[in-house]
Amino acid sequence: MTERRNLRASGRVAVLILALLMSAIPALAAVITQNFLRADVSSDAACFTKVAGADALAFNNPSLDPYIEFDNTVAVVDTGSGLSLLQERLTVEGYAGERITYTDYVHYENNCDTPLAVQLVAEPDFNGAAAKAGSWADLQATIYLSVAANGAASSNLSGPDWDGSPIVVNATAVPGSTGTVTILPGDYVQGAIVIDADVASAGSGPYTLRYTARAAHS
Repeated sequence: MTERRNLRASGRVAVLILALLMSAIPALAAVITQNFLRADVSSDAACFTKVAGADALAFNNPSLDPYIEFDNTVAVVDTGSGLSLLQERLTVEGYAGERITYTDYVHYENNCDTPLAVQLVAEPDFNGAAAKAGSWADLQATIYLSVAANGAASSNLSGPDWDGSPIVVNATAVPGSTGTVTILPGDYVQGAIVIDADVASAGSGPYTLRYTARAAHS
């Protein structure tokens, strides 16, 4: 009997010691490794740039017909960062009952040191404004990107000098994107736009299309 009591006492002591040891271990043990880094951020002049093409330079007087203007100086405040970002702007007129084609309204220039894979994508801007605004009930715009560089693109927008997937916007179309065109360092490609206007469209608009020129370095 005495031996059994001693065994029970020893067991209680062992349980107590184990409980004390367990209470000394943190409930959520963790191993933390820290790697320290530094980022030095600066700004320089942009090397992928857009400038007015021959059509926008020749017909940029709003009091005359035809009229097309490309402004690469318009800046809009990004509501997220509070910083002013460029939102280059095309202003163009169509004419009721007609189709008008401008084959050189903008040049997409690669002043970088590497080739650029460029694509035009219709999408909301950096403040969330919709890609397509207005009814577009009586107008259609088709935006092209040339494959041929440095002014060599012909006026035949269906030919091999032009990407075959233009952006189309009208009352029902959901504007998408062009294909991807490679621009070599020092080269440029041009943009074209076709405006179709209904016979009853005089005085309508302006309607808005927002799109982004994406350039991936390769």
